[in-house]
Amino acid sequence: MISDNQKGKIIDAVDTSLLFLGKQGLGHFHEATHILRFPFYISVDFRNRKHYGDAFAKSIILSSIFATRKVGFTFSDSIIRDCIDVIAKQHIKYFGWRYFPKLVILPPDIDDLAQILQTLISHDVSIANKLCLEPLNSAIENCLQEDGSLTTWIVENEKRSLRTLIYKRNIKKRWGNTFDPEVIANFLYALLLFDRNKYLDIIKNGVEYLKKRIQPNGFWKSTWYWGQFYGTYMCSRIISFINPDDEIMQKVVNFLKSNSPLSDKQSNSTQNINDIAFYLLTWSSLKDFCKNNEEIIKYCIDYLLDNQEDNGGWKSFPFIKMRTSPEERYSERYLSYESQLVTTAYTIQSLVPWIKY
Repeated sequence: MISDNQKGKIIDAVDTSLLFLGKQGLGHFHEATHILRFPFYISVDFRNRKHYGDAFAKSIILSSIFATRKVGFTFSDSIIRDCIDVIAKQHIKYFGWRYFPKLVILPPDIDDLAQILQTLISHDVSIANKLCLEPLNSAIENCLQEDGSLTTWIVENEKRSLRTLIYKRNIKKRWGNTFDPEVIANFLYALLLFDRNKYLDIIKNGVEYLKKRIQPNGFWKSTWYWGQFYGTYMCSRIISFINPDDEIMQKVVNFLKSNSPLSDKQSNSTQNINDIAFYLLTWSSLKDFCKNNEEIIKYCIDYLLDNQEDNGGWKSFPFIKMRTSPEERYSERYLSYESQLVTTAYTIQSLVPWIKY
C-alpha cells in the first residue's frame, strides 16, 4: 500500500504544482504554446510562416486541474474560464479543432477533438454538447472504418469542395494518412465519457482493433508522441474501462514490470519525467494488478516527488513528434515539441490517483 507519509508528500507536491500553474495561468500559459516555423513550401501565407498551437496543450493542463479538484484541491475559476474561451474561439464548425488553427492546409483531427471534449465534459457538459456534438458526428461519419479503427484527420469523404481537395492533397503529401493507436484510443475514451451507451458499439469495435495493434512484448507504438508509454497508457485506459479482466492486460503488466523507466537506478542523469508519468498512469488504469507491484510504483512516485523543480513544476521532455514528411519513409527526422507546463500537467495526473489508493 502507499503509505500515509507518501500520500502526504504527494498532496504537498500537487499543492505546490498548482501554485506554479496558477502563476503561469496569469500569463495565459504562454510557455505551453507550440510555436513552429514551417518551411516556405508548406506555409500557404508567406507573411505567416510561424504558426501557433495552444488549444491542445491548454486542454491537457485543464484536465490535470480538474483531476485535482476531484480529490479536494482548488484552482482559480477565472483562469479556467479564460482557457476555455481561448479553446472555444478556435473551434471550427462541424469539424472541431486544428492543432495549428491558422495553418489552413492542416485538417482538423480526432485527437484534438478527443482531448478537448474530455476537458469540456469535466468543465461544463452543456459547452461540450454545443461545441463537440457536430464534430463527433462528422468524425464518426468520415473517419470510422469497418475494422473499428479511425483515421486521424476529419475530412469529408464524399464532398469535393476546394477545402477538402486541399486537405486530401496535403494529407498525402505532408501529414500521412495513418491509423494511430494512441489517437484512436483517446477518441474512444472521449466517446465513453460523453455518452457510453450511445457509442458503446463503436467503442467495443475500436477496442478489438486496438488489441490487434499491441506489440509482441506488450506495448503500443505511438505515431505522434515520443516513447513507449504514452500509447500504452492511452490504449490500456480504454481497454481496461471496457473489460478490466481482458487477458491482454497481463501482457501490458509483463511489459511494465520488465521496462520500468527507472530501471537504471545507478544513473546520475535526470530520467525522462514524461515516461515516468505515463508509466504511472498506465499502472493507475490497471489497479487490479497494482497490489503485487507496489514497490516499483512507490519508487516512481518517489522519483517524481524528489525531482520537482523549485518553481513547483517538473522539467520538460520531448512530447509530440511530427515526421517532416510521409514521403521520407526511411527518414528519422522529426519536428519535436516539449513544454514544462504539459510535463507538469501529466505528472500531476500521474500522482493524483495514488492519493486515494
